[in-house]
Formats: sequence, structure tokens, C-alpha cells
Amino acid sequence: MGPPPLIRLCLLLTLLTVVQLGRLVNADHPQQQQQHPFAEFIQDKTHRAFSGHDNAVEIADRLGEALNHVRNNYVDLLDLDGMASTVWDTNVSSDCSNDIMLIAENIRQKQLWAINFVDAASKPEAGILQGNFVWLGSFSQCQAAKAVQNNDTQFQGKYCLANIGPALNASQPPPAQNPEGPSVTLALKLGVCFPDSCSDQDTFQLMSNLLTMLTERTNVTTGIQVYGSNCQPRTIPYDTQSIIALAVIGIFLFIIALGTLYDIVVYQPRLAELLQNGSVPGKHLVPGTLHSASYPVIGTDHSGGSNGFAAVDVNERCEVVYSDDDDAPLLADSRELPVKERTHHHHPAKHAAKPEIGILGEILMVFSIYTNTQKLLSVSSNDQSLTCIHGIRFLSMTWVVLGHTYGFSIYIVRDLTTLPNILGNFWFQAIANATVSVDTFFTMSGLLVCYLFVLNYKKVQKLHVVGYYVHRYWRLTAAYAVVMFIYLSLFKYLGSGPQWNPNGMEIDGCRGTWWTNLLYINNLLYTDKQCMGWTWYLANDMQFYWISPLILFPLVKKPVVGLVMLGVIFVAHIVTTAVISVQYDFPPSMLGNGITSTGNGSSTGSTANLGASMWDYFNRYYTKPWTRIGPYLIGMLTGYLLVIYKEEKLKIRKEVVFGLWAVSAAMALAVLYGLYDVNNGHSLTSAGSAIYNTLSRNGWALAVCWLIFACVQGYGGFVNTLLSWNVLVPLSRVTYCCYLIHIPIMLIFYLSKTTNVDFSHLAVVYYFFGTIMITYGFAFLFTVGCESPLLGLEKLVNRKKGTKRAD
Repeated sequence: MGPPPLIRLCLLLTLLTVVQLGRLVNADHPQQQQQHPFAEFIQDKTHRAFSGHDNAVEIADRLGEALNHVRNNYVDLLDLDGMASTVWDTNVSSDCSNDIMLIAENIRQKQLWAINFVDAASKPEAGILQGNFVWLGSFSQCQAAKAVQNNDTQFQGKYCLANIGPALNASQPPPAQNPEGPSVTLALKLGVCFPDSCSDQDTFQLMSNLLTMLTERTNVTTGIQVYGSNCQPRTIPYDTQSIIALAVIGIFLFIIALGTLYDIVVYQPRLAELLQNGSVPGKHLVPGTLHSASYPVIGTDHSGGSNGFAAVDVNERCEVVYSDDDDAPLLADSRELPVKERTHHHHPAKHAAKPEIGILGEILMVFSIYTNTQKLLSVSSNDQSLTCIHGIRFLSMTWVVLGHTYGFSIYIVRDLTTLPNILGNFWFQAIANATVSVDTFFTMSGLLVCYLFVLNYKKVQKLHVVGYYVHRYWRLTAAYAVVMFIYLSLFKYLGSGPQWNPNGMEIDGCRGTWWTNLLYINNLLYTDKQCMGWTWYLANDMQFYWISPLILFPLVKKPVVGLVMLGVIFVAHIVTTAVISVQYDFPPSMLGNGITSTGNGSSTGSTANLGASMWDYFNRYYTKPWTRIGPYLIGMLTGYLLVIYKEEKLKIRKEVVFGLWAVSAAMALAVLYGLYDVNNGHSLTSAGSAIYNTLSRNGWALAVCWLIFACVQGYGGFVNTLLSWNVLVPLSRVTYCCYLIHIPIMLIFYLSKTTNVDFSHLAVVYYFFGTIMITYGFAFLFTVGCESPLLGLEKLVNRKKGTKRAD
């Protein structure tokens, strides 16, 4: 006995649709109409079916013929019992085949529970000509389906997403199951509801067998094959790694609760009593500053130390507070950005008057949510602060999230062929080119590293190379490692849906390569197996920091030599970027190039290889330090100029200021909108692409540097007022954590969607605001509960070392 008629009809309708698409893949149809290469890339990914109007008509005709064939031969197609008994359950486990037969029998008896299994499966959907090749069916209906016999549940539904696509070699038998589908074309994804007694291999074999049945029965050479069947378990059991992660998190939360309780019940009352008695000047005991996550002060002791510059001499009269992210990437937190100076006398009586809590009390205070929150929300500043950076950082982070929101929408959009029209819209160019927001971070990072390095050297006249690197490594890695640990251990438990990976995201990529992330070389090694791919930025920023002393050390000793070194590295960057761009014939952006009169996707390449070209662009150009260091170097130069003109502001005539603002705005707009024609089908030559790749990001960095320089020097006007708004200060402080967690949050949302939707700007903007709110909410909790305590431990260790040296 074969599968029930209703099941066979649904499967036949689906498979016959794929048959016709598979035939078109192997046909040789000349391109009738030029279009954006991104459109053709999508079409390549969806069986290269829609390259022109005539082909679309042919597809519709063939689909019509297929459906007519089903209608005209309905009885014959369903009369498969004779052959099905020897084909459909071949290499399928007995439990699985028996349960499928039970569904068939009960469908004949019109049992609702059995019909649910078929009703939950996908059917051919509208919009195939617009790229709708993901037919999910009903995930929730399948999960709720149960086989009930005599009030006893025999088995439950198991949702599987089968990947069916054109055979790479139709003469070969179907390959072993490959969950990722074919490497060249995007498989048609079909949601199917099987009994939970069927293994993933069973479901794969069943789909392959049914496809074989269709081929033999209709005598149609399909040219398609099943590439995989990814099934969703009803529950995901906790493994050893996840149990360990939960235990560690539990211990951490307990310490946080204990520290917060200690702060509120013990420390704060003691502090209030001292303040009330007048024993401690208030300016030295602002709540949240004694035991916080900020880094140790940098004193003028010359005995050396491990805090990155010099140990603190408690008897010195002048100290420079080196803030939490003075040398961190500009995504990172800053409690006092970037530098505050305070001069006071250290009197033993004053220090003795502080609440005596001992080393254990100090450790508990580091974990206090109460104190860490006060510090995070503090908006105090002075005229030494580069306050405009807070606004630039926050706006840049929101720009990153907006760009990723649009990019990740491809997971749930069913009308893929509309995306090129959106890409070609003039006003969309600012989102299409959102990648320059990362160059803003590189620029600000280089600026602060140089600004604070030179400024602190002038104060302390002492450098400590080991501490320079150790401090920076801990500053970045503490939160990074925790996020990676949670991501790899617990992420798979945080969602479910038709396209969810029950094994976790990037498991194969992270297995054996996670250590490259913690060494910040993940953009150089094993790039084909990237773990937490969005952290390529951190690798670049750390690598720039590693080589910065080649410029910084001579800059503070012999400025001319330092500037020459900076210039040499910058010229090397320009030449290297241009050569790489020409050598690999890279387009001017990751989205590709326009189309020439010959129909090529670039000046010399074919759009058939655009997918591989996009990966080459990302791997060889976009993530490599030698092609991205330009904005960092420009930022360093600007930071040095800010030090030079720190005491005496640079006087610039109004007309010159206006001209500089105009040039800066023109450069920024040229970078954002310069590819408008390219995104509408007009290609650049290889040389033109190389020029854009070489100069665009550096031009953007110059515009950002003028913005910062103008704001600091007093020429920012209302722009500086807006960017320095106190409300933005706490938001900017959690940006590093936002960057680390925003991608997992977006993946949870998009991969848990049970239905696909038509593209809509309104919907994407709605998703964007939701993502921003959730991301910043969790980033706040992570900052005060994890990042600040870990950084506070470093401060505590360094302070104890400084005290021992003083003794």
C-alpha cells in the first residue's frame, strides 16, 4: 500500500513544479534584458530562471503544462500502489514506514488528526516568478499534530524542511544528505510533516524515493535531486556544554546578587554616614566612583607597572584618569570619555576615612548592579572631554543595526526579485553603503588611541609596553569571550522555527577555530570557517592597536619621525588596496558592479560567478587589515592634531570653516551616493572600481575627522550640541556590548519566523526599532552585570599592585 492520495497529490504538485524549474536550469536561454548583477545573482541562486521577460513567460507556460498534466492524469498518478510498495519505503526504518502507513489508513477514514499531517505540509505558493522558493507550510500545525488511537498518542508530528534543487550532474545519483543544499544554486525549500519516529535520514530518503517514483511514473527527466531534509526536534536536550554554561551563569548571578546586596546594605550606609559627618570631601567620594569598572589612574611614578603605562604613586599630586575605553575600540564603553584631569592632594586622613571593607568587600563591590548602574548613567563631564564622540558612536551603531536589519530580511522575504529595485532607489543608497559606519569606528579608535597616548605620555613621561597590550587585550576579550561562550553553548535553545538550526549557529565554523577569535586573527586564518563572522571588525581593530606603537613611540620622542612612519604605512595601504582591487577585478562594493553592454557583471567577469566574487571581495578586501587601516591612520593623525591644539584653540576664519564643512559634506555624500548609477546597472571599469575601493573609505574618514575636530575646536555649532547631548552618553557606553549581541538577537527573530512575507520598508523599519530596543536593553544588563565587573577586577588587581609598589 502506498502513501494516501492526498499526500501524493500535494507532493506531486510540488515536485512537478520543481521538475519544470530544473529543466530550465539545464536549458540554454540567452539573456534578453540587462539588469543589475545583484538581481541576476538572486536569479542564479533561484535556478537562474528569470533573466528576461521571455523566460518568465516560458516558465509560466511550462508550469501550466505541468499542472494540466496533473489534472489530466490525476487518476493514473495516484494509482501507484503497485510500485510504491517496493519503492517509497526503500532504506526507510520500519517504525517510520509503519507510522506513515497509519497516517494513510486514517486519512482514508477521514480522521482529522491524520489530515493535519498533510495539511501542515507545504504546497506550491504564489510568487514563484518573483523568487519565492521557500514554502514553509505550517510549522506550528505540524508540531501540534498527534496520532491518536484509542485515546492514546502513538506518535507526534516532526517538521522537516527538505531542500530540493537542480542536480549538479543529472547523470549521477543523488548525493549523501547535505543540509546546506547545492553550492551553486539555492534549493527549493519544502516544509513537510513526518511522524517523529522518522529520523532525518529517513525523511531525506523518503523525499528521494518519492522523487524517483515521480521520474519513473511520468518518464520525465527531472534534472533535480534532494539535497537534504533538516528536521526540527520537539525538544533539544541539554548537553554537557550547555549545563556547564548554565552553572557558570548561575554562579555569576549569585555573586552579582551578593555584591549588590552588600553594596546597598553595608557599603552605602557607611558611605552616607561618612559624608554626613564631613569626614570625606564629596568630590572624592561620588557614589559609584570608588569601586567601579573604570580602569586605574595613570600616575607619574617611574618604577614601571602593568596597567599599560606606569604604576600609580599614591604620594603624587597629579593624576590622569585613564578611562575604560581610552584605548578600546570606539564600539566600547567609556565612563569618562576620553580623559579627565583632576588635581588634588592625597592626605592619609582622607584615605583612612573611606569605608574600610577589605579585599573581599572590594571584590563584592565590583559586582554591584547598584554602583555599576550609577556609573553607567552618570553624564558628568568637563571641558577636557571629547563629548561629540558619544553621539557619533551611538548613531554609527544604529546605522550598523539598520543595515543588518535590511540584510537579514532576506531570510523572511519571499519576493527576492524586488530587492534590486530597492537597491537602485536613490534614497536607499545611505543604507546600501552602511558599511562605512565601520570605518567611522576605525577612525575614532585611531583618534583616541593617539590622542590619549600622547597626552598621557606628556603627563607621566613613562611607557610600559607589556601593560599596553595586556590592558587592551583584557578590555576587549572579557565581554567578547563571555558572549562567545553563551552563543556557542546556549543559542540553540533560544528559538525554534522552520529554518532554525537545532544544533546551534556556526557550530561547524566555530569548531576548531574559536581560538582564532580570542587571538584576534580570525580575519586571517580559517576564513572559510569564520566563527561569529561579524567580529572581523574586532580582529582588525586589535591588529591596528598592535602596530600602533610603530607610530606612537616615535611620535612622542621625535614627532617628525612618527609622522613619516604614519605616512609610509598609509601610502603602503593605498598601493596595496589598489593592487588587490585590480588583481582580483573587485567591484566597488560587496553588492557588485553594473552591467556593461556585453552583459558582464563587472568589467571582465560574468555574473554567473558573482556569488563567488562577493565572497572573494569580503574575504580578500573587506576584512583584511591592509585594506582597512586607512581610516585608522587618518584618525591617529587627527588625534595628534587635537593634542597639539588642546591648550590653544586653532583660530580659523569663518569662510574657511564654512568651506571645510562644505568639502567634508561633499566627500561624505559622494561616498554614500557615488554608486547610485552602479546600483542601477552602469558598471565601473576595473580601474574605476579600484579608485573607489582605495579612496572612498579614506574620504569618509576625513569627513568624520573634520566633524570631530570642528566640534572639539568650537566650530561644531548645533551639530556639536546634538552629538554631545547627555542622553546619548549612557547609550554610547553600551555600544560595545550592542555590537557583540545584536546579530544573535536578529538571528533569533528572523530564524524563528514561521512564515515569509513580502518586502516592505515599513516592516523593516518596524523590525529595526524593535531590534534597537531589545539590543540596547540586553546590552545595558550585560554591561552592568558582566562587562563592568570583569573590567573592575582588572582595576582592582592593578590598584593593589600599585599600592604594593608604593609601599
